[in-house]
Amino acid sequence: MAERFQGLGMPPPPQDKDDEQLFAQYMQNLKLYNDEMEKFGNLDSNFHNEEDLNNFLAADFPMPEDINWTSKFWNEQMRNMLHAERDPYKFEPGFANPFLDKPDSFERGKELFHQGTLGEAVLAFEAAVQQDPNNSDAWRFLGTAHAFNDQDKMAIGALRQAVQTDPENIEALLDLGVSCTNELAQNEAMSTLKNWLRMHPEYREIHGLSEGDVIDQGIPELERVITMFVRASEIQNSDPDVFVVLGVLYNLSRDFDKAEKAFDRALELDPSDFSVWNKLGATQANSPKPSGSKDAIACYRRALELKPNYVRAWVNMGISYANRRMHDLAAKYYLKALSLNAQATHVWTYLETALAWMNRSDLEAKLQQRNVELFREEFKF
Repeated sequence: MAERFQGLGMPPPPQDKDDEQLFAQYMQNLKLYNDEMEKFGNLDSNFHNEEDLNNFLAADFPMPEDINWTSKFWNEQMRNMLHAERDPYKFEPGFANPFLDKPDSFERGKELFHQGTLGEAVLAFEAAVQQDPNNSDAWRFLGTAHAFNDQDKMAIGALRQAVQTDPENIEALLDLGVSCTNELAQNEAMSTLKNWLRMHPEYREIHGLSEGDVIDQGIPELERVITMFVRASEIQNSDPDVFVVLGVLYNLSRDFDKAEKAFDRALELDPSDFSVWNKLGATQANSPKPSGSKDAIACYRRALELKPNYVRAWVNMGISYANRRMHDLAAKYYLKALSLNAQATHVWTYLETALAWMNRSDLEAKLQQRNVELFREEFKF
């Protein structure tokens, strides 16, 4: 789970020309107010929350159509995510995958995956599913590797293939449901997680899963699914998967206290699950608690202790530092994430914002080259 709801968690990069123009306008205005604020001292001390910042931008440097850029951009991105077509998984055209001629590409991919070499693992899994498109587990591992690399859209494409190939692959159903919540595809998330309960031998009898069950249509679907998973936790109190899903669902309903408790219980059952430490951190960062970002950083650190190449935790760590106005540290974590996964191109947008906050216009030429090695003299990562 990435920090999707956080105030300054930075939305995804522009997806089309119009969004690129919006972003260019935003960056221009950001530099303008950075120049202006130099007259008044430390930039970070002038804004105590996102509302203050947005009011300043809207008042002093009006956005297109006289509305705040960040609100418009985020709303447009939400609409794009919620209404996105279900495109099939796309392989990079013209790329010579070195694992394609290897008969053991799936097994090799799992070795690389467990070693934390996720970039090579992705290639091995891609080769495996091209060799055998009906290998549901290979599709699942491919999706999970993308998720760990902070690439949810690629993860969802692969996990959909895993479920399409084998509708009873409960591991793939679980991973797909969680990834869909990260991309705010709530309808698909709810239906996928209910299917996970239906396919699970211990939970398939829960009320509301069978076609003949009478359900109250006045209850929102999210609330109904939460009730189902609460019932699952009562049936089996030692299943960490149930508590992970409950944590994710409570995040969707913005009940962050209950989400924290659910993830805490999952970690009691399996304290070595680095992805749950990351989810707990993201929950804390998104909560309204004053200590949220600070607590989140401790969780991300634990996740990285368990999985040093976990790109998603590196990115989330950077976002938490950005929220604490520690933009130099945020930039280091973004660069570390990019050094581990060059395909996580959205992180360049986060880095660009951090550098703008730091008034580092001298690094703009390097930024345009999209080469992390050019930044090693400026940042240790």
